[in-house]
Amino acid sequence: MSGLGGLNKSKHGVVMGLVQLQLPVVKTPADLAREAAYKGAEIIIRTAGYTAPIRHAWHITNQANAFQNLAYTANVCMCGSDGSFDSMGEGMFCNFDGTVLVQGGAQDCPYTYMHDMAAGRYQLPWKVDITDGTSCGFEVPTRSYIGPEKKKVA
Repeated sequence: MSGLGGLNKSKHGVVMGLVQLQLPVVKTPADLAREAAYKGAEIIIRTAGYTAPIRHAWHITNQANAFQNLAYTANVCMCGSDGSFDSMGEGMFCNFDGTVLVQGGAQDCPYTYMHDMAAGRYQLPWKVDITDGTSCGFEVPTRSYIGPEKKKVA
């Protein structure tokens, strides 16, 4: 369920609000970000599971949320496949004026384990019996992750 996950204050006094987006979206991302800012959030943490076809819209809304609410935004989008859709696996941190400070994602692969995951050879150092979500009631995936989609030139 989508919603404002609450506000937390860091030990240095920075107020953070968690905005969770899951389908079906009951409230818009803008409504949730505004609620977090209204309650005093200085950093809005936005989580999502969007797919590559709406990458551009995700970038714009991250920046707009920062600017419209005069708050920093830390935005993360899950990566991998749920068996039907491939999420884009990206992150973006925006200044309060909407300027992108840092942007990247799973495709950047800065670590060895990420290279191994992208190449399909990642292994844990211990035995794993369950490799899907069936123990939590999810159906067995019907297809494998097909890899990153080609970025379209604007």
